[in-house]
Amino acid sequence: MITKYVLEVDGSNWVREEDYRRLELNAGNLLALIHRDGGHYINDNGWDKAFSDAINVVNQLRIDLDAIQYTYESALDECQQRRLETIAMVEQLKEELNKAKTEGKYVIKNGKWIDACNIYSGKEDAEEDKP
Repeated sequence: MITKYVLEVDGSNWVREEDYRRLELNAGNLLALIHRDGGHYINDNGWDKAFSDAINVVNQLRIDLDAIQYTYESALDECQQRRLETIAMVEQLKEELNKAKTEGKYVIKNGKWIDACNIYSGKEDAEEDKP
């Protein structure tokens, strides 16, 4: 079997032809993936521009991904902060309701005056007279 060699573009090295063809195929497939075409970008613009533009595409994708990740993390932080604030508010309302219950006070629910004790007894729909 005869092994064919090709000279690299810069003329510094001899490479087996099958390795060169495989490298060319893999590079072409990668560029087609980045440019989202079937290799037409290389045919229309040449290898050098296809590589240069591919680098710009990948860099822009990284910038966009970083921005999305920052936005996600900021939104997650805000959600966690609101969750903690809501929990604190619920705890405060529980304390106020418990205080109203022990002091025999009334509360307003859905525009109706309700004895605080009825809320704890499950009779919160029972309308009471305003104190």
